[in-house]
Amino acid sequence: MTFGDGINDLIATIHEAALAPDLWPDVLEGMRNLLDSQGAVLVRVDTSGQSRFSYHAGLDPTPSAAMRERYYTPESSPIFQSMLVGPVFEVIPREALSSDAAFAVMDYYNDVFRPQDLWHSIATCVNRSENEIVALGVARSKRAGIFGNRETLLVKTLAKHIRLATDVMARLGTLETDLANRESVLDRLHGALLLVNRAGRVLYANKAGVSVLGAGDGLALDGSRIQAARHTDTLRLLTMIQRAVVGGDEGLPPTPGSLSLPRPSGTRAYAITVYPLCQPGRWPAVPRAEAAIVIYDPGAIPQVPDQRLRQLYKLTPREIALAQAFVATCDLRVASDRLGISTNTAKTHLKNIFTKTSTASQAELIRLLMATGIQIR
Repeated sequence: MTFGDGINDLIATIHEAALAPDLWPDVLEGMRNLLDSQGAVLVRVDTSGQSRFSYHAGLDPTPSAAMRERYYTPESSPIFQSMLVGPVFEVIPREALSSDAAFAVMDYYNDVFRPQDLWHSIATCVNRSENEIVALGVARSKRAGIFGNRETLLVKTLAKHIRLATDVMARLGTLETDLANRESVLDRLHGALLLVNRAGRVLYANKAGVSVLGAGDGLALDGSRIQAARHTDTLRLLTMIQRAVVGGDEGLPPTPGSLSLPRPSGTRAYAITVYPLCQPGRWPAVPRAEAAIVIYDPGAIPQVPDQRLRQLYKLTPREIALAQAFVATCDLRVASDRLGISTNTAKTHLKNIFTKTSTASQAELIRLLMATGIQIR
């Protein structure tokens, strides 16, 4: 059997599949054709038999489902058992694991191979860790004959490229999860956060940041660059970003800075702080980000979450309701009216809240509750 230029094309597709996993069926189809096989499969499973991914070509859906459900563990599959103890990239022919007579009465044969007229197979462990294994296999009918040495060598060669590609795919998957987790946390921050480059171009905004820019009340986008309502304030902000990224005059190091930014609506000015990013590029989704802008809106009262007040201070539902109304109004009488309770009842609840939060005054309690709400929603 000669393989020709098809090998090079197949190897190229393998490495493309690292970035585009929907190409894996094409990879397996290419292997199936090169090896004159009826089916090919690439799986990543943990030691309990749970599939992390499973790609196949040329296999019937029902027997393939049976294989995924019942034969992805060492106890149920002699192939997986052998892969756990043998060297990585060792190509294992089915005939090395059982005689034809023994194989013909196995559940694995009758559930997976026989319905698809499969008999001969070779498989290899592409990668293995303490908890999981990546396996590659091809199979064909008895009429097609056993796999020869050249076919075995080809599978071993391709397996090494597949290992590189699946490693990249796994790392990208971890990275995507990490990015999603980071963005989820940033979106739960009460304050607005923008990541910018030294020119003031906004590369990332959390949900609160998108809301601030969308309102256009003191801050907005000019294309992708941040701008204030007044030109002089825009220049001040851009200068502060430059100082946070490259430092100031006379060789001063990068340093954070703050400014108060008036708003055309007449509401209280934004309090803005610009921070240098100590290690630019560590945020993979926005590798060109060089500074972070934190925007605090004094008029936005944070909602203090019920669950956090229960967990931190063991407040009762009535005490939580009063605490939330009190931090929103800063007036006990107004808070009690909002809740439909008497001022005396509110004072009783407030006394209990003082005790549970270890505060001694209304002002101290408000500061504590606002800090509790500002952190993460």
